Amino acid sequence: MMANQCVACGREMPEGGMVCGWCRDRFLGSYTVDGVQVRVWGDEFIQMPEVMAYVERGLELHGPIELMDVKVEGDEVMLHYQMDSRPFERIRRITGYLVGDASRWNNAKSQELHDRVMHDKDDSVAAGLLEEY
Repeated sequence: MMANQCVACGREMPEGGMVCGWCRDRFLGSYTVDGVQVRVWGDEFIQMPEVMAYVERGLELHGPIELMDVKVEGDEVMLHYQMDSRPFERIRRITGYLVGDASRWNNAKSQELHDRVMHDKDDSVAAGLLEEY
């Protein structure tokens, strides 16, 4: 019998379920607050204004949040945030400039990029391995 992990706490459990018995017995509710899915787990109920405050603070500190788990154990509250993916632009140093891409370069600068010689980790020369821009 293969073991898998509980989606809530990560404990190993027998195959066939998503949530272990401990978490299933302590699941208190699921809410959507300001577009964030919030799951509340634990041994003690917390009020909605407290949940809203956790979401507000998480958004303030971390930006877009997709999912937030709130685990209540006595007087302690543990928060786990799953962030929304954020698009990013790769910045490189090419021919002395920090750039994301070479789409706005003139022909001379583009040719300089094309003629550039690249080196790998072993210091061997590898020419012509440039990405298309």
